[in-house]
Amino acid sequence: MKKREAESLVNNTFTQKYDEGRFRRLIDNLFHDYTQLDERASAGQYIPDSFKGKIVSFKRLAKFNDPEGMEIDVLAVKLVTRRTLENARTMQRNFIARYLNGSRGGTLKDAALVAFYADDCDDWRFSLVRMDYVLDEEKQKVYKELTPARRFSFLVGHSENTHTARSQLLPVLQSDVETSLADLEKAFNIETVTKEFFEKYKVLYLRLKDALEMHLRKDPVTKADFDAKGVIIADFAKRLLGQIVFLYFLQKKGWLGVAKGADWGTGPKDFLQALFRSEYGKYDNFFNDMLEPLFYEALATERTDNFYKRFNCRIPFLNGGLFEPLAGYDWVNTDILLDNRIFTEIFEVFDLYNFTVREDEPLDREVAVDPEMLGKVFENLIPENERKGSGTYYTPREIVHYMCQESLINYLDSKLNIEQHQVENNTAQPSLLPNMGEADLLTKYEDVYVEHVPRDDIAEFIYHGDVAQEHDATTKDKGKETHAYSFKIPETIRKNAEAIDNALAHVKICDPAIGSGAFPVGIMNEIVRARVALDIAVLNRGLTPYDVKRNAIQESIYGVDIEPSAVDIAKLRLWLSLVVDEDDFGNIKPLPNLDYKIVVGNSLIGFPFTTEGRAQKLRALTPLKDEFLNTSSPSKKAELRKQINAIIDSEYNAPDMIKSLGFKVDFDFRWSFFEVFDSNGGFDIVIANPPYVDSEIMVRNTPEERKIIAKSYVTAKGNWDLYIPFWELAYKLSSRLGTLTLITPNKWLAIGYGKHLRKYLRNGIYKISDYSSFRAFENVGVFPVVAFVEKFSQKNIVHVEKFETLTSKYFSKQINRTTFNNFDNWGVLTSKNLELILKFSDKKNY
Repeated sequence: MKKREAESLVNNTFTQKYDEGRFRRLIDNLFHDYTQLDERASAGQYIPDSFKGKIVSFKRLAKFNDPEGMEIDVLAVKLVTRRTLENARTMQRNFIARYLNGSRGGTLKDAALVAFYADDCDDWRFSLVRMDYVLDEEKQKVYKELTPARRFSFLVGHSENTHTARSQLLPVLQSDVETSLADLEKAFNIETVTKEFFEKYKVLYLRLKDALEMHLRKDPVTKADFDAKGVIIADFAKRLLGQIVFLYFLQKKGWLGVAKGADWGTGPKDFLQALFRSEYGKYDNFFNDMLEPLFYEALATERTDNFYKRFNCRIPFLNGGLFEPLAGYDWVNTDILLDNRIFTEIFEVFDLYNFTVREDEPLDREVAVDPEMLGKVFENLIPENERKGSGTYYTPREIVHYMCQESLINYLDSKLNIEQHQVENNTAQPSLLPNMGEADLLTKYEDVYVEHVPRDDIAEFIYHGDVAQEHDATTKDKGKETHAYSFKIPETIRKNAEAIDNALAHVKICDPAIGSGAFPVGIMNEIVRARVALDIAVLNRGLTPYDVKRNAIQESIYGVDIEPSAVDIAKLRLWLSLVVDEDDFGNIKPLPNLDYKIVVGNSLIGFPFTTEGRAQKLRALTPLKDEFLNTSSPSKKAELRKQINAIIDSEYNAPDMIKSLGFKVDFDFRWSFFEVFDSNGGFDIVIANPPYVDSEIMVRNTPEERKIIAKSYVTAKGNWDLYIPFWELAYKLSSRLGTLTLITPNKWLAIGYGKHLRKYLRNGIYKISDYSSFRAFENVGVFPVVAFVEKFSQKNIVHVEKFETLTSKYFSKQINRTTFNNFDNWGVLTSKNLELILKFSDKKNY
């Protein structure tokens, strides 16, 4: 097919409401040798009970066997309403997974190309759904009961741009070779979009940064204000682009430019562009006259009916801090006159792409710009020389997903199955882990593992609970199990549903090197998946994703980073995660203020004195912080911030103690997050990708900081790299039964300076996952491993697994704890010859 014809076909199909004839023409050109079908739509009794009320009908349009023998069906699925199309993504994926795995007695299919649409919506979703079946080697049959599907989608239709779909589908449409499933997966690959978008975003950022620098050279008033407030130009440019991107996400929901008296959701999907076209008022300078008032007045202050007279429309009050002037610069009395052509360029680039606020998990991806992409953009904007100095590398989503799931599994295992038993002689056995003082050995209790909920059941629920949620809800409604409907979520999970939900609702999680927020957002999404699945399948409390996310942000998530721009992006992603699930259009809630949850600070250097004697004063901060988190009044927020900072500053400014450090300290975990240690004894989960700064760079760039860290951490000995003390920090921050999960370079497993860390973690480590045999971090020569540590390990084995890709393992071994403790050099644990090494090291234990 010629390029022009292919472009016309894509445009005709994807810029309009779903039409079967147009869709069939697309399929006819995607495949050369396929079977076109003219089956009637299946509806009514043919829709499984668990999907009734959401799916009207489905229709098979074609079937195809690719050159590798993969079976692909082409389907059209009609959904009940627009909201089902937009929000019920897990349900859509589960429905196709059920179809593909032959649950109604059909044969297994490998994949499907699916058009999801609804009559009341001009947009629709074009998806590739792929099954990854698991082969049971012993029974020689495919295990399909809870096999999840992976889905990748283009959101298309009247209000969507076709640039991405067009550029990625054209190679397939133009090819003379028969299409394969691999070709389709490449066409739906989001990484291609990420790379292209980043390159264009980087050019915009540099252009904006140069324009700001040029303006400051010409304007002494603004320069004086920026200098006085400590505004950094690079941070200003990053935040400005972040604010615009946030509003691109927001205008997709129809929340901007809403007519007076009209409902939220009815605003134009191109409000920013309309503002730029002077449709909401005339201006001379777009940034100074329009964007600053929009950011720092319209979006930042409450008004009656949220009506903003300046633009003659409704603009929601969002709160949250994103729309506060950076460092409090004087936006009213300074004139920042940026060339209007810069915004022409920004809108031209952004208008090429589809924007989606969803970044739930790797199993369901929109081929569009999503908040995770902002994290990648931020970390890739760091110049290479600064990147080496900061040690910042973006963790692939698949590894984030894996680390978050495993951390929750271990947390629930400990929470549900470890009991405190009183010890008669009032003395417990010495702790298995180091750096425990004598006072820790004198306790009235000891921890005993009593299996109420098997760990395997917890893992099955965390991995696949959302796959089974509709099915189990229907089974429950029927009142009994039948041939067609029997419970898939393990019985122990269903019996302990309230305890599990409560544990997930109150877990305390910290990322001490939060970067752009990948782990807090990732683990929040895992909590949402688990709690919503539990609610749908068992509890029936009517929990919404919004309810769960807001609770997680308020109760569970904490983070720290030394880089202010990173903290901005992390907050932005958390706010966006709330925006996507806010369905109460009649009462849009202000965003939470995250200033005391996600903070700027040096995680490794805290105060050399404890909270002892200060507890009462620090405890007074808790209700003030809770009120600050949810207050929407700017004046009340300012008053609370003043009260909180006054208490903190009165303690931080202990002159003799601070001077004795010889180093500026403006953050301390036990002080800044006192409420966590006061009520919970620390964090239940500490999860991070700490900075990978090697010793030579630290000695050259931050020698004083290195000396202070070395004095504070017993593992920072020899020629240590910066990630080493982060392990010790994670241990110190965690609660009595805490779980630690870090991804770091693999050098510490074998190198000399790692021996102190190996000794420190020896009796708590329970799993090592090795990603070092391939480039897990793109374009970076870092060879990472993920290690999992329990504060008080009850396990007699250590699990070692080696990955050959981001998702597939090529060996997995369980090592007896006694044998494991014989290894001083842990590098052998990731060897391909591990089995042989184990035989020689301890035959009787193998």
